[in-house]
Amino acid sequence: MATPKAIYRGLYHLLNSLVLMFSAYSLGYSIDNNLQWLCLSVIALAPLVQLIAPYDRQPPNNQKVKLPLVSLLVMLAIGLLLLVAPQGLALWLGLACLGGFLINNSLTD
Repeated sequence: MATPKAIYRGLYHLLNSLVLMFSAYSLGYSIDNNLQWLCLSVIALAPLVQLIAPYDRQPPNNQKVKLPLVSLLVMLAIGLLLLVAPQGLALWLGLACLGGFLINNSLTD
């Protein structure tokens, strides 16, 4: 039987995949404000790329910040999304991905 951590991790990556597909679709077909969809793509893509091809190696002595490069990309994209996105679907999807990212990193202990 799968543990709750494994189930949550799978649901988190499923959420990222769906958000990435939706933001890519919206980026292609949206006329105005493409920057919010680009930010949402970065938020969803950074953890997925880390899952497929690990580019962020955790140093053994740094226990306070997990995955510093992935965290940097996600936090910068969230900050830019909060600046440019109007209240709507893109903002809520970005916050959902941020919440999933924070919970997923806290479950790795």
